[in-house]
Amino acid sequence: TSTATALVSILAIYFAVDGSGPFNAPYPAQNVFGLQIYIVCVFLPLLFLSAIIEEQRRTRAMLQAAHDGLEETVARRTDELARVNAALQREIKEHRESEELFRLTFDQSPFGANMSGLDYRFLRVNKEYRRITGYSEEELVRLTFLDITAPEDLQANIAQAEALRRGDIERYQMEKRYIRKDGSIVWG
Repeated sequence: TSTATALVSILAIYFAVDGSGPFNAPYPAQNVFGLQIYIVCVFLPLLFLSAIIEEQRRTRAMLQAAHDGLEETVARRTDELARVNAALQREIKEHRESEELFRLTFDQSPFGANMSGLDYRFLRVNKEYRRITGYSEEELVRLTFLDITAPEDLQANIAQAEALRRGDIERYQMEKRYIRKDGSIVWG
């Protein structure tokens, strides 16, 4: 902008001194005033254009820096997600293996075992438990363990279940009498 204004000014002064060009008024003060207005008219648009160009340059630089930062962040987050995903896949595999091991251990146990909910309903029963009680799994999941506990053992069983529910104990095991499907009593 300064260079362009200086060149235009030098040319305007040259033509004014030479007596030609647009600044050829009879009085030198008029020529100087006209030259000053001309220089301002040339300088201001060029200065404005220069400011626009500089702002564009700064904006491009900021956008490039933001783009580079975003690319770096995306690459870092992608790596993090890949690591987390791999860890989750390992956990899922380990969980599945653990679940399968539990299922096999539970189902193949030589001892009768069941899992019951807080409402005393059977959630899961193993093969030996079904053999002891004489009920199928479909029949047992419609019952509660209270339904097949002998009346003489019911209160002790409820007391243990309630202690477990309150968190006083972590688990319990008890020997008690069951009422089998055929009505006979069996210890378990």
